[in-house]
Amino acid sequence: MYRVNAVGPLAGMLALVLAAASPLPARPDVEVAADAQAAPSGESVSTTGEANPSNAVTDLATAEEVLKPLRAFVGNWSGTRNETSGKVQVTREYGTTGDNRALKIMEKAKGRLRVWGLIKYDPTSHALVLEQLRPEGGSLRLGLDRSASSETRLVFTTADHDPEQTRVVLDRASWDEFSEHIERETQGGGVTLVSDARFKRKS
Repeated sequence: MYRVNAVGPLAGMLALVLAAASPLPARPDVEVAADAQAAPSGESVSTTGEANPSNAVTDLATAEEVLKPLRAFVGNWSGTRNETSGKVQVTREYGTTGDNRALKIMEKAKGRLRVWGLIKYDPTSHALVLEQLRPEGGSLRLGLDRSASSETRLVFTTADHDPEQTRVVLDRASWDEFSEHIERETQGGGVTLVSDARFKRKS
């Protein structure tokens, strides 16, 4: 079974994901809502029902700091993905969301453009989380496996209790090339390859 170590000190989290990435231009500051109704999802809210501006700003700053290494992926990519049905030409666009809390992944394959997934910081578990959106609907939530990850590798796995034990591995070979490997555990305990892709940077 794949195991996820999704809880731990923030310092350990930052030490793991410090990837070698080319610095990108600073983005504009994000305005944080100061009331409960306007506060975006995921911000800390006080028990009285009023937003706590201090906590909200802290959460936002933490999310931006943890996501910094992922900026190495920001840009446009093209590649080939090997699936059970054969080879598929794929283009990807990685970009930060408007609130700087997540990395949004857009994909075009087989003539269809869709949101492939989101990588974001989960303030509850203090870990990066990949939410992979399925073409047929629904999503799969995977947490960063810190014990299997490194400066150039990010490994996301589903929780032990998830019936679909899935593993997504992102390996950065260089600033302009990375691979993506997705596998799923079968009921018999074996592992089956879902897809394997290689991407080159376009811009």
